[in-house]
Amino acid sequence: MTGAGTVSALPAEFAAAEYADRLARTRAVMQAVGCELLLVDRLEDVHWLTGASFAGTLYQAVVVGLDAPPVIVLRRIDEPGLAGRPWGGQSVGYADWEDPVSLVLDRLSSTSGRVGIDGASNGLTVQRYRRIAAALGDRVVDASAALAAERTVKSDAELAHMWHAAGIADRAMADLAGLARPGTPERELAVAAAGRYLRDGASCAHVGPLSVSRGRDDLHGTVGHAELAEGDVVHAELLPEFRGYAARIMRSVAVGRPDPVAVQVVERLVELQDAQLAAMVPGAGARDVDAIVRDPLVGSGLRTDAPNVTGYAVGLYGIPRTNLISDFTRTFTPAADWVLRERQTFHMYVSARGLAVSETVVVTRRARGVSAPRRAPCSPGAERQASGRCHDRAVSAPAATSGGGSASPSACAAPRSERSCCAA
Repeated sequence: MTGAGTVSALPAEFAAAEYADRLARTRAVMQAVGCELLLVDRLEDVHWLTGASFAGTLYQAVVVGLDAPPVIVLRRIDEPGLAGRPWGGQSVGYADWEDPVSLVLDRLSSTSGRVGIDGASNGLTVQRYRRIAAALGDRVVDASAALAAERTVKSDAELAHMWHAAGIADRAMADLAGLARPGTPERELAVAAAGRYLRDGASCAHVGPLSVSRGRDDLHGTVGHAELAEGDVVHAELLPEFRGYAARIMRSVAVGRPDPVAVQVVERLVELQDAQLAAMVPGAGARDVDAIVRDPLVGSGLRTDAPNVTGYAVGLYGIPRTNLISDFTRTFTPAADWVLRERQTFHMYVSARGLAVSETVVVTRRARGVSAPRRAPCSPGAERQASGRCHDRAVSAPAATSGGGSASPSACAAPRSERSCCAA
């Protein structure tokens, strides 16, 4: 998934029809789990249903029935956030010193039917769950992550939001790589990425993991205070969000000429991931998709073990950012027992020896893979067009020179392959 090289017009806000479809899908989930009421308190699910995102400071939840309009119980101070949003529901506000759980239980007591509860919800503390479960007794039905799993399938409008986020990621990565030269303070890379995010319409300036390896194999590091030096490798995982919807990209950028061994590692990582992405079609088994990358990584000795997922669901994270940094509702592991659905979106990544490559992809019906594979090393500004909407754009860092001479080309260990639809 990728956006254009320049800022495009902002996607339209979600319309009433979008929210009506989400409510219909929610009720289909309710019928599947066997409940007449559904308690929705996972923060991202609340945002998805209402269009408004709230912090989890106090309890806020939506009660959804099979027929009546949904009702959200929320802080009075947050009620203006619902104004003008065509989500089709009603609200019940409370003062911060009042008890929101009692208000929720009042709504859940409106019928004697079964109530679905998301036991994996990030908005449902143990204390809250015990109160609600004690009041409902045997009416409780396990609906853990059921709605979150449904949200992994995106509408056209949601994909448009993710496309915009992907464009921000592409441009931010190019900005960052252009600064990755000896003598540049590490923090300037983060400043450049954050500035690009905000200029291009991102929800916030949270850049994502950004670090310099210097012999460490740490993909979740933080930016330091030193200056970049020849031979450093910058690890950048960019996480821009547009109206709460994210598209992600991970690259390792060499400062100066990349180490030839590192180039070979990245080329192999790209080869493995291209094969994995080509297999991501509706009906494919998640564990089979995972094995395409995991087994060769360990078998070839690139990694002694591979304890991490090779991909996870990506999409709505909410504004303000919730405690959910990555959405593990659906992950690619040897134990994954689910199959891919059309229009699901994932952040797929592969790493070894401190180097990493990732893509944000959408699952569609026809697999075509990538017609212009990524290559390393690459030269600044190189661009090769491929068939369809997939193309390969190099991202590299110009090297500084001494004596005031012109910069000679450097290369990143993992050039950017911009993809609109890698598994199509």
